[in-house]
Amino acid sequence: MVCFFCCRVLCTEQLDNINDNDYLYSSDVLEGEKIAIYGFGPYGKLAFLDFLSKNKITAIYDQNFSSFNKNVRSPELIDPTQFDYIILSVMNKKAAQQIRFFLEKNIDKQKIISIEYSIKSPIL
Repeated sequence: MVCFFCCRVLCTEQLDNINDNDYLYSSDVLEGEKIAIYGFGPYGKLAFLDFLSKNKITAIYDQNFSSFNKNVRSPELIDPTQFDYIILSVMNKKAAQQIRFFLEKNIDKQKIISIEYSIKSPIL
């Protein structure tokens, strides 16, 4: 079976109204922008690969930063002047909402982009 990943990029205002008909975007939407990634679990690693070729990734943040190498930083070190957008790449929706609330204390809502990956199988 062949599978591929789709990335759904959603502005924070759209998150409350997600449905299956939402438009799927790729990293092309933010091409050329400076990007930070929040969350380096499965979604964060996919986001890193998805955005790496067309964007400058300035930082990666994760609450469990100590379990990664030194390139993954504590969320307490987030500096909004270092990126144009921060990609919120957390699988658990409740955790993502809590993190978004934390980020919105110091970051403009328009700069916080949430992603959702889904595995789709092509029709054979």
